[in-house]
Amino acid sequence: MTVSGPLYRKRCARDEVVAVDVAPDDGLNHGFVSWPVAPVRGEQLIRLNMGGSASVTIRLTDGSRIQVVVHDETEAQRIAAAVG
Repeated sequence: MTVSGPLYRKRCARDEVVAVDVAPDDGLNHGFVSWPVAPVRGEQLIRLNMGGSASVTIRLTDGSRIQVVVHDETEAQRIAAAVG
């Protein structure tokens, strides 16, 4: 699988995915920069914020996480099903 956004690309094999979670989201940037792709301070988390009300968080075997904010929960569920 490849996750990409502006100036960011991460490739992961399916066996690197430990968990996939869907949750409501406020759609705000929680990093120290206001950019669609940003690390979240104090966490091993890269947040790709495309705007919306739901997020998909992918946890990898190395302990890092990738979170993608999408339009709504239906879209988030569809992505989660495809990933996990």
